[in-house]
Amino acid sequence: LSPGRGGPSCLLTAKGRIVGAFDIWCVSAGVYRLWTREPVRDGLLRTLGKYCLLSDVDVSDSSAERAFLAVQGPLAAAVLASVLGDAEPPGAGQWRTVDVAGAEVNVCRGGESPEGGFELAVPASDLDGFRGRLEDAARAVGGGTVDPRAVEELRVEAGRARFGIDWDEESFPNAVGFESALTYDKCYVGQEIVARMRT
Repeated sequence: LSPGRGGPSCLLTAKGRIVGAFDIWCVSAGVYRLWTREPVRDGLLRTLGKYCLLSDVDVSDSSAERAFLAVQGPLAAAVLASVLGDAEPPGAGQWRTVDVAGAEVNVCRGGESPEGGFELAVPASDLDGFRGRLEDAARAVGGGTVDPRAVEELRVEAGRARFGIDWDEESFPNAVGFESALTYDKCYVGQEIVARMRT
């Protein structure tokens, strides 16, 4: 991946089962960020740690330092643009880091609604202020805050699998809708199994 690019990915066992599902983004040369679709589990960190022993790589869990927000729906781009100012919202497969009132905000395309939208990682210390700006911008175009039940309904409508509900450590990525996170022209742990399942 080149800086500013990314997309869905999975880490698999040798038997092709899911260790972790996430979006991986290249922040800068040699620096990557994983946005997990689940709580960060010890199994994922342990597996990543095994690979770190083989190369000069460091893995750290920064989930306590960042808070995640989503702007979804047909007017998501307009809402985001009003909060980001002159910064252009990212396109598909793009990641942007934007300074908003002195806070570093990471933005990418994505989300769990059928219409799609954007996902944002903001410093946890700036969460309330940034959420308030997003809510004000959403209300200005007739939108607003969505409660967890509605978010869950949108996720189901969009066909996005969730850990603990639709999949677990015994699941195969092909079986739970993670086909876009797989590649069949590269060699990786578990690739032979998922390729065999496809054919």
